[in-house]
Amino acid sequence: MADETPFGPDMRDLMATIGEVLLLWGFLETAMRERLYVLRNGDAGHSKMSLLVRWQNAEQSAALDALHFQQLVEDIIAAAVVRNSLAHGLSSASVDPRGSEEPRVVCRDRDGIVITYSLSALEKAKQQIHDVRIRVQNR
Repeated sequence: MADETPFGPDMRDLMATIGEVLLLWGFLETAMRERLYVLRNGDAGHSKMSLLVRWQNAEQSAALDALHFQQLVEDIIAAAVVRNSLAHGLSSASVDPRGSEEPRVVCRDRDGIVITYSLSALEKAKQQIHDVRIRVQNR
């Protein structure tokens, strides 16, 4: 009789989730660029400053709800940590579809500090990035 144990997520599932995090981050950056364009009357500007800093400065100048804006910035920064870890520090991945451990990736930050993200943490990050993008678009 064949083993009927269901398999868990595999490497393709983990890689797809990483790709989705990165893609959703790109959508968030597009929303920030579009908002910057509106705030600057059709001129998104070019600068050596990061998009996040330019967007943040433009939003602060618009003087909208400061408390909600600060929370939005904090949420974007938290999402950026995950995105940047994946984009710049991904060092290994571990998956055992037949085992009980959740798939995970290991990243290293600029200082060599190890950060591990489980598949469920990456799924949560996807949702957070999506939610933040909607909040940026609705400002």
